[in-house]
Amino acid sequence: LAGNLVNRNLPKIKIQKQAFELDIIRKIKDCITDFYKLPAEMTNFLVYSDVISNKAYSAFDDRIRIMYNTGELEDISEASDIFNLNVSYKTQRKYFLCYPKNCGISF
Repeated sequence: LAGNLVNRNLPKIKIQKQAFELDIIRKIKDCITDFYKLPAEMTNFLVYSDVISNKAYSAFDDRIRIMYNTGELEDISEASDIFNLNVSYKTQRKYFLCYPKNCGISF
């Protein structure tokens, strides 16, 4: 693990909208166990999965306002017909899976 970090041999990262199946994670861990000749419990340091989330805009916390030449301020959702904030209001959630890329696994 340390050697890979020092040599900038960073892990492969897969990102998707749904959680990774436990069978896929188990198969990758099995391959890592065989490739590196490690005990199974040590693969948790090399193969890991979690969730990340991001909320780009909140109408209550983060007000984006447009200032006109007159000095008048208006909320961007009211100022622009083409700016759709519905997508920005939602929390975006993605799942990631990291594993060593030099072990010959691909999916």
